[in-house]
Amino acid sequence: MRRFPAEWESHAATWIFWPRGADRYLYGSAADYREVRAAFVRLIDVLAAFEPAVELGVDPSREAEARAEVGGRARVHALPLDDAWARDTGPSFVVEGEDPPGLVGVCWSFNGWGQRFAPWERDAAVGRAVARLAGARAEESPLAWEGGAVATDGTGRLLTTAPVLEDPGRLGGRSAEETATALQGSLGGRELLVLPEGMEGDDTGGHVDQVAAWAPTGVVLVPEATGLAGEARRRALANEAYLRERGVETVGLPAPDPVLHRGEPLAVSYLNFYPVNAGLLVPAFGQPGPDERARAILGEHFPDREIIGIESRPFLLGGGGLHCLTQPQPAVG
Repeated sequence: MRRFPAEWESHAATWIFWPRGADRYLYGSAADYREVRAAFVRLIDVLAAFEPAVELGVDPSREAEARAEVGGRARVHALPLDDAWARDTGPSFVVEGEDPPGLVGVCWSFNGWGQRFAPWERDAAVGRAVARLAGARAEESPLAWEGGAVATDGTGRLLTTAPVLEDPGRLGGRSAEETATALQGSLGGRELLVLPEGMEGDDTGGHVDQVAAWAPTGVVLVPEATGLAGEARRRALANEAYLRERGVETVGLPAPDPVLHRGEPLAVSYLNFYPVNAGLLVPAFGQPGPDERARAILGEHFPDREIIGIESRPFLLGGGGLHCLTQPQPAVG
């Protein structure tokens, strides 16, 4: 029997990958890329304050740079990488058995988010390396999936979105129903909830970690539809209706004001938060009102945790946020 732990359960470590280069971001200069690196260092500092270990994967081409920047705050592992999204290319860890429990790293057949972005060959192999370094049994999954595409409450309930589950670039000749069955088998799921909508403009094609998240109080956190308009509001209302029809209570988080880069909106969401041991890291966008309100609501649903805002605008220019960058390694035994 296996179980996919909730993210708020005890961690042995958090895995994170160092950015591979300025060309992976919407920045255009070395000076701007230094801002990206500084944001990663700040994130690693906070992780190191809460987690037993921070495991940092670094492409060999950036190893010296990363070691100089982070010092002894993280354990550095030279791993060939295409990009920095440990959530999606690292293994999803599940716990198997009881006496004693063992750790299994489910290694997805990553294909650049449904073949949207290339290259992905190195990222497709990194899950196996991370599983071995974590002391987990590496299990190859045939599914072209990603960790940010599925969420769990730790009891076997899984949450994903139809745009990912039905994506031809991810199905690999399977039906969505066959993929759903295989996904539940890989993660020990007893129920799969499939939201009808992802976030408009999300580079992944619709990951759940931008539009919904479980909380330990049993609710699913979603975008507050009253703060949205147009297509974003329609999508939020459709997802809320789906969950209500299935008896799942929802709580809304405010929508950040638009964050623009060269006049174009970036995909922003307070739902891309990350629980650490005794803490919760919440995206901050330099918007005191919405930032503070989101932290207050999350504090109600993650009681007895320190709520920490993490400036996330530099990460957005790579196409993701805090949850996308981090991969929890559960504590077992």
